[in-house]
This record gives sequence, structure tokens and C-alpha cells, in this order.
Amino acid sequence: MAFSFQYKPQLLGNWDSAKGFLIQQYTSLLDQLLPVSKLVDTLTIPYASNSQLVTNGTGTPIFSPFCFGPLAFDPSCFAGGLQVQAVQNDYAPPNWQKLSVVTFSSPASNITGFLAPSPLVPVFKLLINTGETNASITLVHLSAQSVAVNRLRCPGLTNYVLTKGSSVWLVYDTRARLWQVIDKV
Repeated sequence: MAFSFQYKPQLLGNWDSAKGFLIQQYTSLLDQLLPVSKLVDTLTIPYASNSQLVTNGTGTPIFSPFCFGPLAFDPSCFAGGLQVQAVQNDYAPPNWQKLSVVTFSSPASNITGFLAPSPLVPVFKLLINTGETNASITLVHLSAQSVAVNRLRCPGLTNYVLTKGSSVWLVYDTRARLWQVIDKV
């Protein structure tokens, strides 16, 4: 490991200062790794060093020896061709809690919010407008028509229009307690 001059003052001072700095850095690193190590420690299945951590259809973490590509979803986490009413508040399609990819083929509609995950944990969902009806779906920014924990915070703090053939990511923000719409990754 190459020496970084960024930390030279902390490491070249007296031993107590350097030791304190190293302990602080070590503690910070452990804090960053703790969520992953807790997850790995809960797994009761053996895993190879060349495997990757994925989730199965129920969201349970498992290790897989297969590389699915940059991003892969279990087929049971997919719902296709959903129809949305003209205005949909607190939307929860069937099996919403387990879904990762949702495609819509609806007439023009507004969605003011999606059912929050239970328990409240960060969750990613990919929404795709397949455009079978050639209509747009509008995700309504912070609409009071949905319960606060189900609301959408959209880019630019304005409604987000999901046009024919387009897609968008939703991530549940546990600090703000709402869905964040992410249009550019």
C-alpha cells in the first residue's frame, strides 16, 4: 500500500496522536463494513470466495456462483402489464413488497404514491412504461393524496412524466420516509 501524504501530519506526530488517528480510521472502516458483515453472518449456507451476494424471490440474501451480469432479478420479482386507474393513490400492485421490476401498459394516469416497504428499509424498484397504450404515466411529486410515507419525491421537485418506452428507478429513502424517483444513474 502506497503512503498517502494526505495523512502525513497525523502519522508522523507523536505516537499517541498517530495511534488515536489509526484507531479512528479503523473504527470508521468497521462501521462501514458492519451492515454487510451482519448480513453475511446471518447466512447459514456455505459460499465460495468467487460467489456474489444476491437475493432470491422472497428477498432472502443468498450467495450465487453465477454472474448474472450487471443486474439481475429473480423472475418472481417481476410484474408486467399493470393497468393503473386515472389517479392512483398509495398504489400497491399485487405482491408489491416482493417486486423489483414493474411494467405498466396503462392509459394516461397519475400515481401519487406507492406503498412503503414493510419494514421501512431501503428498497429499489424499476418502473417501466412499455407504452402499449402510447400514454404517459405521471409520478406526482409529494402529493397529499397519498399517505406521507408512500409519497414520491421527484427530480427537480416537480411531477415526473414516464413516457412511452421509458423507465425510472424508485428507492425508498428511510431517513426522509418516502420514495425517491431517480431518473439518471
